[in-house]
Amino acid sequence: MSTFAILGATGATGQQIVKFLLRNPDDSVHLYVRNTKKLFALFPGIESNNQARIFQGSMNDANLIASCIASTRAVFAVLASNDNIPGMTIAVDSAVAVLSAMTVLRENDKSAPLPRVVVLSSVTVNPLLYKSEPKIIHWIVNHAFWHVYRDLENAEKLYAEIPEDGSPKPDVRFVHPGAIVEGNCSGSVILSQQSHSAVVSYGDVARAMVQAGEDADLKWNNVGVLIDGGDLSFTPGIAVEIAGRLVEGLLWTFVPWIPRVARRLSIL
Repeated sequence: MSTFAILGATGATGQQIVKFLLRNPDDSVHLYVRNTKKLFALFPGIESNNQARIFQGSMNDANLIASCIASTRAVFAVLASNDNIPGMTIAVDSAVAVLSAMTVLRENDKSAPLPRVVVLSSVTVNPLLYKSEPKIIHWIVNHAFWHVYRDLENAEKLYAEIPEDGSPKPDVRFVHPGAIVEGNCSGSVILSQQSHSAVVSYGDVARAMVQAGEDADLKWNNVGVLIDGGDLSFTPGIAVEIAGRLVEGLLWTFVPWIPRVARRLSIL
């Protein structure tokens, strides 16, 4: 029996991970949420599910996060946002919380094994994966989510730091999907160091995260998400969804006052 911790269980990726893991009666989950109201609405009856334990509170509570990740096989750090808002620190805050919790676990028991951490990242911050993309496409996507990606890069730097107490660095793996759209798993998911599918579903990403957490022999620290059989069909609906995100993101990067005003007027 394996136990997994999910930080961000009510987000799009987190929901898919919870659904996938709870299908196996031999798996159990520790779910961190800031507020249980949304969790209970998404998963009716989960508070009485013997496979799930719920941890509610502040991400800054190192003891709470330590309790959530203790005795787990892997931690899925999927706290994220698609909003390209200046000053974003969601990924960094998550990294600080996880690393602080691991410090608490080490202080409590230096011999206790620490879980692997699987972090949701993006193709756009991984040169091995984005090198095959046209430069203009990479430029547009990178600038459309500029603040999101700088936050991810800063979080990766934190995870790479040597612990001040001289203890071994935690086992951290980064999953770098392409564009993510709504939907369940669309096919067989493969982890790859140098290849990725341009468009994947949240269900695909969830499968990739779980694979990265379960595979004890995984050699790579950074992996792309490849769908066996090719990319998702680029339907008009997907095209419109992605185009809308890109336009809004570029506005936040270059003329942030426009989306700020639009949000105040409930246009965005």
